[in-house]
Amino acid sequence: MRQERLYLPQLDTLRLFAMLAIICYHFFTNSLPGGFLAVDIFLILSGYLVTSQLERRLREGKPFRLGWQFFRRLGKMFWPLVFFIILLLALLLLFQADLLTNIRPVVFSSLAFVNNWYQIAIGSSYFAEFLHPSLLTHLWYLGVYLQSLLVFYFIYGLLRRRLAKQHFTYFLIVLALMSVAWMAFLFTPGQDPSRAYYGTDSRLFSFLLGSIAFLMGEEIIGFSKRLLKTSWTPDLIALVTAGILAVLMKFLTDSSIWTYYGGMLVFDLLVVLFVLAIVQDQSFIGKILRFKPLAFIGRKNYFVYLTYYPIYIVFTAHASQQNWFTMQPWLQVLAIFVIGLLLDALVNQRLVTIPIYLRPKGEPLRLITGFRQVRSKETPGYQKVLFWGFTLVLGLALFALVTAPKGEVVLKSEAEAREAREAIEQANREKHTIASDSDEDIEKYRQSLSQDQQAIVNDFSNEVLYQANGLSFTFLGDSLTIDVSKGITALFPRSNICAKVGLQVYQAGELIDSFSADNEIQDKVVVDLGANGGFTSQQINQLLKRFEGKKIYLVNTHVNRPWRQQVNEALKATADSRKDCQLIDWSGYYDQNAQADWLSQDGIHFSKAGVKAWTDYVGRALIEDNK
Repeated sequence: MRQERLYLPQLDTLRLFAMLAIICYHFFTNSLPGGFLAVDIFLILSGYLVTSQLERRLREGKPFRLGWQFFRRLGKMFWPLVFFIILLLALLLLFQADLLTNIRPVVFSSLAFVNNWYQIAIGSSYFAEFLHPSLLTHLWYLGVYLQSLLVFYFIYGLLRRRLAKQHFTYFLIVLALMSVAWMAFLFTPGQDPSRAYYGTDSRLFSFLLGSIAFLMGEEIIGFSKRLLKTSWTPDLIALVTAGILAVLMKFLTDSSIWTYYGGMLVFDLLVVLFVLAIVQDQSFIGKILRFKPLAFIGRKNYFVYLTYYPIYIVFTAHASQQNWFTMQPWLQVLAIFVIGLLLDALVNQRLVTIPIYLRPKGEPLRLITGFRQVRSKETPGYQKVLFWGFTLVLGLALFALVTAPKGEVVLKSEAEAREAREAIEQANREKHTIASDSDEDIEKYRQSLSQDQQAIVNDFSNEVLYQANGLSFTFLGDSLTIDVSKGITALFPRSNICAKVGLQVYQAGELIDSFSADNEIQDKVVVDLGANGGFTSQQINQLLKRFEGKKIYLVNTHVNRPWRQQVNEALKATADSRKDCQLIDWSGYYDQNAQADWLSQDGIHFSKAGVKAWTDYVGRALIEDNK
């Protein structure tokens, strides 16, 4: 069987496709909302290959040397990571220092390969980076991988020689099922799934399934051949599983209950079948995937993975100024691969050597010898330039790390968002309304509001405020809707709010379904989405189908991000094509009337003045349409 060979280039090609899926999940979320699942492919391949190496040593009677193997893998990951972080910190200090906020603990947790647990501890979300973008969020995977490897080495070293192959495999199956069950237990529908997603305990099953795939590979393929009775069995399995995997990545979202209640397990099992199919000698698809250029790029994936997320954040998610580069995501994807491959050539392949920093492979670090080499006349000039250049970069990185702000603004924003969500839940339960249209009752209502709410509705006359008090809407939105919730509940107290930080159109259907189980969807619905990313016509119409028979108001977005124009054009086209929809042009009003104090320091979310402005404009538009 092909799986017995030392090197399987088709698996490197599969790594490349997985990397592309992960990148597309971020850059083209509306087209591939399940692309995040491709991380499991990395874990499965790692489990498969690690087990193949250990089983080979077992057959040959060699010692496992698990400690040596673990630290060897750790070294291969650690030093490129150090180089990357140094370069990133220096560039941020020079060109985008605002993204250094809170980066110090992130750097240390990443270098310790516990970034996933750090993000769990601070309540960070992989799926809502828009509120508090971090350029190193993606390093959670390195933590999960290395921790999974450590757990597996421990289990393998403890049990493999004591148990028969079959019994050891059964033990891994039980352990994997426990991990799957733990993921389902940790996931709560309607809440952020990051604890279930980040935790090594709830993600261990992917690595274990890769190991099980190697241990049971012959039995699985043999059974398939007997069942299908055709020489094309491997290719048939590969084609069918690839098709289903593509469908799952299209329809399994990061917030779907099906993803965490077995969907990810199904995805992983299909990946296992695909891997077992393409490693067969007779697999034609496997031969295609051994195409050397693709396998070469896939083999150099580590720096590509390190690079992709910072580029995404800087030029897409956090890009406040639009230009030809930010408007062309495919150019950014190309840049990711070019930069990643160049860094790999520089650091791993030693395209050039730099005294002390990038020495020839196998040469130990000797500081005194290195400095003598820099001063030597025999050392080429370009090496001296590179040495002092990298010394400067290192100095900038250390300065950036030491002086990085702690991020009180970020923490305050998160605290305020939590408080607003709690206020929304309270407002959805309790409805304070005006008893009559008398000035006395209206004034009594004004006095019942908080000081912030009184300021928001202060410019509304008693007559208009009373009219608004009788209207009821369901507001569906993201963190911006959470921002303006005080204005909504003050002006339209009979309304309810369904909002979630980082919400996108493709996720909103599941959220509103969960919301409707405990809350009534009003006859008039206000949809305020698009701040976190674009969407397709099919996705917005699929969402609006849930509001059939209701009047729908679409509020466009002011966010200065590359997808703003596409979002606003899509909302206008949707409103124009549907009789039940009306567009509220907040974006146009904002462009013509925005004041410097309308937005908070992140340039996205509303300040108190912005909440008042949004409530005034959108509120009057809703009132005017319902006279």
